[in-house]
Amino acid sequence: MSERSNAASTKIAVDQLVDSLTDRILTGVIPAGDRLKESVLAQEFQVSRNTVRGALAVLEFQGLSRYERNRGWVVWRPTQEDLLDVHLTRFYLETAAARTVGPGKDFAALEKALNALVAALDAGDPRSIVERDLEFHAQVVALMGSRRLNEYYERLAQELKFSLFVLSMSDLFGDRETWCRCHVDIFYALTSGDPERAVKAVGDAVLSTREDVRRSFLPQDWSSSEKDKQNSLAPI
Repeated sequence: MSERSNAASTKIAVDQLVDSLTDRILTGVIPAGDRLKESVLAQEFQVSRNTVRGALAVLEFQGLSRYERNRGWVVWRPTQEDLLDVHLTRFYLETAAARTVGPGKDFAALEKALNALVAALDAGDPRSIVERDLEFHAQVVALMGSRRLNEYYERLAQELKFSLFVLSMSDLFGDRETWCRCHVDIFYALTSGDPERAVKAVGDAVLSTREDVRRSFLPQDWSSSEKDKQNSLAPI
C-alpha cells in the first residue's frame, strides 16, 4: 500500500472514531470527567493507538476533551459558570463587531457562511449545524477587521462547541425554521448599515442562546439561591 493510501486509510479511521466518541460523549454514554484511555479505546475499536491519539486531538479541537496532567485525556467537564461566561464573552465580541457596520463593509464571507448554515439546517445534522453556526458568527466578528480578534474568537469557539453540541440535541434547540430565520434577521440587520439595529439583532440572538444553555445545563436539584447566583452572571 502506498504512503498516500496509508494516510487516507488512517484519516478514515480517525474520522470514524471521532464520530463514535462524539456520539457517546454528547449522549452521556461517556460522562463528563471520565478518562479516555488510549489502550482501552484502541482495543475496543480495534485501531492503533496512533489512530486513537489522532481522534483525541480532534475531540480536543472540537471542545469535547482535554489533556490533564497526571490523568491523561478526559471528557471536558465545564462548570455552568464556565459555559455562561464563554457565551457572555461572545456577546461582548459580537456586539462590538455589530457596532462597526456601515458603508464600505464587505459582507460576502458572511453571506457565504449564512448559506452554508441554511444548507446544514436543511440537512439536519446537529454537528454540521453547530460548526456552520460558529463559522457564521466568526464572520460577524471578522467585520471588525482584526486578525488578533479573529484568532481569539477561533479559540473561544472551541469552548462554545461543547454547549452548542448538547443544546442542538435537546428540546431547547427549537425548530430549524426559527433558527434559520434568526440568522437571516442578523444578516439583514448587519447589512442594513444601521449599528443600533445590528447590535440589537446580534445581542438578542446571543443572549437567547445563552439562556437556552443555562436552562439546558441547570441541575434540577439546585436550590433557588444557587440558581439566582448563576442567573445574576449577566442580564438576560
